[in-house]
Amino acid sequence: MLLPWVEYTIHTRQEPCSVWYAYDVPSSTTTYIITSGEEEEWVDKAKDRLTHCFVRNENEPPYVSAEGHDPFLVQSILCHESLSGAKIPITQLRLKLYDVLDTVSEYSKEPFHRSSLKDMTEQLHKVSQDADSLLVSAEMGSMVAEHGKRSRAILQKEIQTVSTSPFSRSNVGDALEYLVQSLESQKRWLASYRSRKDIAMNLVFNLVTQQDSETGTEIARDTKADSASMKVIAVLTMIFLPATAVSGFFGMAFFNISDNGVFVSSTLVWLFVVTTVPLTVFILVVWVFWDSLLDWLLLRISQIKGKDPGAG
Repeated sequence: MLLPWVEYTIHTRQEPCSVWYAYDVPSSTTTYIITSGEEEEWVDKAKDRLTHCFVRNENEPPYVSAEGHDPFLVQSILCHESLSGAKIPITQLRLKLYDVLDTVSEYSKEPFHRSSLKDMTEQLHKVSQDADSLLVSAEMGSMVAEHGKRSRAILQKEIQTVSTSPFSRSNVGDALEYLVQSLESQKRWLASYRSRKDIAMNLVFNLVTQQDSETGTEIARDTKADSASMKVIAVLTMIFLPATAVSGFFGMAFFNISDNGVFVSSTLVWLFVVTTVPLTVFILVVWVFWDSLLDWLLLRISQIKGKDPGAG
């Protein structure tokens, strides 16, 4: 009977550890083909455990037990060592997350510089990546352990229909059940870490939003103060502009008062009207043309950027 098993490492980027094995029912022997990445620490630990169990000295009796006949013994040991090895990166992830949460809590109590925001965001992003990677790996490990437990139950049931199962008293099934429960617990912890990370990210976003809102409020206050000043200037302009216009008009050479108090107007006063009105119209036309030209240029620039596939 040839059965496949794939045990993925749940905390490194090494190649997955794949196990193929053939179980011979009459002789109760199992042949394994195992592949893994180089220098996998948890695989080496599994080898040491198997060596300690099955390799004996000349004076020691051979190791014979129900677990020794269980074809799922090697897989359970590999999965257990992989689970144990995952405690280190998960612990590091938890400590890193708590450090970031403490930093966010401190900054939420007092004003902070925006330069520190970049560091917090990068740290939370790194925690998010690690948590997602470990969670996916834990889900894969849980699926593999559940598959092993189910496959072992099916194999044991099929063998019992033929003869007495040589591993009926083996506790490997309990070990697989323990692995399934442990991986489920690990998944819940990782989901909790990811949830706390999301809460911290929302808090950082809210802090930034509040700071931007306060900055916008300050700008609005300054704008309001400037607007009040401009109103004062406009009122003063309206007060003095008529007097300035009248004094300038009557200060021209076209008007004069004779010695006997008679107001005298020059016959060339029409030159003032002929010169002022066209000049005023010309200035208004130039202003309208310039404003329209700016609008057209902005429209063309936006159209060119919209057509450019590399824009944005």
